[in-house]
Amino acid sequence: MDQLLLPYLQASDESERQQRLDELLLVHAVPLVRQALRQKLGFYVDQSGINPHNQDAEDLYQEIMTKYHPAYWQPVLTPHKFVGLCRETLGSRRRRLGATRP
Repeated sequence: MDQLLLPYLQASDESERQQRLDELLLVHAVPLVRQALRQKLGFYVDQSGINPHNQDAEDLYQEIMTKYHPAYWQPVLTPHKFVGLCRETLGSRRRRLGATRP
């Protein structure tokens, strides 16, 4: 099990669990997602997940963050998994929109 998840999993009550979740997301998940979007897909979102000039970037960021809610977390989180999820989500979004780019 990833050591980052232990404080969240061992929280004694709902308030502490929420505090640990917020910490995990803000300190660990958000920077990884932003980096993956920027480096692998050329998408930029700010620390709040906003890009007023690229709705796809915002939507993709939100989809990824939703999919990485603790209910879906794997025992080990890696940047590679974030990148894969970015590509998978973007690919399915483009197929739904009928876009031709891979």
